[in-house]
Amino acid sequence: MPRTPKPITIQGVKYDSHKQAAEAFSVAYRTVLSAKSRGSLDTLGIGSGKNFNRKNKGYERLKKGIASKPILIQGVEYPSRKIAAEILGVSVATIIRADKNNYLDKLESGRRGRPRTR
Repeated sequence: MPRTPKPITIQGVKYDSHKQAAEAFSVAYRTVLSAKSRGSLDTLGIGSGKNFNRKNKGYERLKKGIASKPILIQGVEYPSRKIAAEILGVSVATIIRADKNNYLDKLESGRRGRPRTR
């Protein structure tokens, strides 16, 4: 039984399938799946490899010297996930996970790592 293609939205553009998105960004199908699981679809196709996609919005940001994407957390816009993590006292992975699972507004600041035990 053939699989039904699943639509995917990347950088505000809706594609009918992951394969169609991969072709649009000049990347492998597995690269799209990998970026989706990592929560980094917004940076898809901006790598510096031989298939560097100059039509990509990410390329335009890099050309202008803006290497990161701003992120809005609890009404405050941070210039990047890394800076937001440093200010909030959480890991970048926590920010990415919260963004992916749509709970950025519920994110609380806290300590990094596991609590100390004596």
